[in-house]
Formats: sequence, C-alpha cells, structure tokens
Amino acid sequence: MRARDIMTTDIVTVAPSTAVSALAQLLVERRISAAPVVDDGRLVGLVSEGDLLHREETGTESRPSWWQELFRSTEDRARAYLKAHGQRAADVMTTRLVTAGPDAALSEIAELMERHHVKRVPVVEDGRLLGLVARTDLLRVLVKAVEQTSEPVGLSDQQLAQAVLDEVQKAGLATTTTLNVIATDGTVGLWGFVASETERHAVEVAARSIKGAKAVDNHLSVRPPYLTGAY
Repeated sequence: MRARDIMTTDIVTVAPSTAVSALAQLLVERRISAAPVVDDGRLVGLVSEGDLLHREETGTESRPSWWQELFRSTEDRARAYLKAHGQRAADVMTTRLVTAGPDAALSEIAELMERHHVKRVPVVEDGRLLGLVARTDLLRVLVKAVEQTSEPVGLSDQQLAQAVLDEVQKAGLATTTTLNVIATDGTVGLWGFVASETERHAVEVAARSIKGAKAVDNHLSVRPPYLTGAY
C-alpha cells in the first residue's frame, strides 16, 4: 500500500497572505490541527496549532530564561518573533517540511513521522500538493487490517505449532532450541526459556498473531542473567 492509497485529498489549504486571525478561526471551525500553505498550486509551508501556540495576543509569547538567551542566535530570535507577532500565514508557517511522494510505502511514511516527530506528511509531486497523510490515516489502515485478519483460519495443531515457530524465528526472538511449542485443539502452549520478560511477552504476542490460534498458554521461564551472559 502506498501514500496515494490512503492520503486525504479533500484538504483545507490557505494562501501565504491569509491573516493569522482568519487562519486560527479556520482551524477551530473546521476542527483541523494544521493547514498547508499553497501558492499557485505549489506547497510552500504548513501552519499547525503548534505554530500558533506562543502568541503575543494571548500572552503566551515564549520568554526564555537568561541562560537560554545566551545560546540563542539572531536567527532563533527572529523565528520566535515571527511566530509570536506575524500577521500572515507566510510569517508563521513552517517551511522546512517533511514530504513524501505519492508512491512512498506506508513504512516510509511511518518512519518519517517517527524520525522527524511530525503528525502529518504532505504528499507532493513536482512541488504540487496532492494530499496529506496523517497519523489517523495510518490508524485507519490498522483497523481495516485487523478486521480482515479476524476471519477464522483452519490449521491443524501441527501446522499451528510450526507457524508459531516460524514467526518467532523470523522475528529473531527466542531461539528455537530453547523453545517448545505444543498446540492442542487450537490452543498454543509455550514452554522453555527466554532471556527477559520482554522477550517472554514478545513470543506470546507472536503466537497470538498466528491466524488459527484460539488461545495461548505461556509457560516460558526467564533464564537468570548469569546463565544467559546478559549481565
């Protein structure tokens, strides 16, 4: 699945000349947290609620302490002043945007969001805005995937046990030499040793993820550090 498959195309955009007061009203009335700034069809910036957080009108303008001021450059001061006093979208918008192309995989989009700490990624092609992928769009894909995988699958107990072992091995979790999986009437029993409580939990989740697993009985034991070498 690609960005073009899940992006929102019905986007509320503003012009660089849009007044900050009108922009704030638009965010409130449309119940959106950000608006792309478009000039002649080309994406030039993005204004989010965070860009309007520290405003002179509301008395929330940022006031750095004296020691923070020591480390602020003229550029930092200029940006902060624009955020607090700017009257147009062009004054307050974020221009260093994290964008993706329409054929970007969802894994790439998620990685961009995590790495750059952003909640949305504009989808652009040749500089023109095509859509927007937000975290909620990824959540919708998750909901749909869960619904599709909820259908019952018929596996023999032997096939079920092997599927669990294959999943554990693929994920690089507990070594299969210390793990014993026994399936009985669709219930997966986990026996053996793991290196940590986190690994114990992860193996159980791996077992539950297999279609056809009705239940999981986790009897795994955490091996003491002096026996695993994990000091």
